[in-house]
Amino acid sequence: MANFSSLLWLRWRYLLSNKVILIICGLMPIVDAYLLNIIPDMRGSVSLLSMSINMIYALTAGIFSSMIISEEKEKRNLKTLLLSGVGEAEYLLSIFAFPIVFSTISALVIPMIGGVEIVSWGTYVFVILMTTMVFIALNSTIALLSKTQLQASAYSLMIFFFVTFLPILSAELKGFNTVLNYSFIGLSQAFLTQGKTFELFSQQFCALLVWAILLAVALIYSYKRNLKMRQ
Repeated sequence: MANFSSLLWLRWRYLLSNKVILIICGLMPIVDAYLLNIIPDMRGSVSLLSMSINMIYALTAGIFSSMIISEEKEKRNLKTLLLSGVGEAEYLLSIFAFPIVFSTISALVIPMIGGVEIVSWGTYVFVILMTTMVFIALNSTIALLSKTQLQASAYSLMIFFFVTFLPILSAELKGFNTVLNYSFIGLSQAFLTQGKTFELFSQQFCALLVWAILLAVALIYSYKRNLKMRQ
């Protein structure tokens, strides 16, 4: 527990010393929702919520996690942590802490900013959290396997563009709709677009569950790989 608290304190100090990252990754989705809400056609629309939530996944859950871990690797803080006896569970849980907190806050605030009605807040929060954790696991794995912070950022940026443009492409091209359904954001998009007809236990849910399991395994593997390389 002491190691976990120390890890959280280390991450918090990192955020305080890198306020630009905190603003861009932590607050940008909220700012984005506010700006979109100024546009009359976007106000109160599902499109506003969808675009802002996808920003949460890509920035707050994704790039945020990737930059923190890759920064630790480049400054050899990760090596120090691993050699100091930080446990696997403690380190992996600490990765999820701040991105989940900031993502949850943004996800709760954005519908209020945009005046978007949420059919079921319980289901909404569950879907957001589940998708957020998948994105954290994905980007954390990338950061742990990448050689440099620049490399990790480049891969995370590719995911950002994928998340941004996939819903747009799926609306225009039928083939991309299948890709969307089985992607990380398939369940989230289904909830936002289907409204009262949404069913949680669907093909999108199964796809996201499979992604969660695969990425959990990948994250544990990448952590152990870093541990072996530094022994």
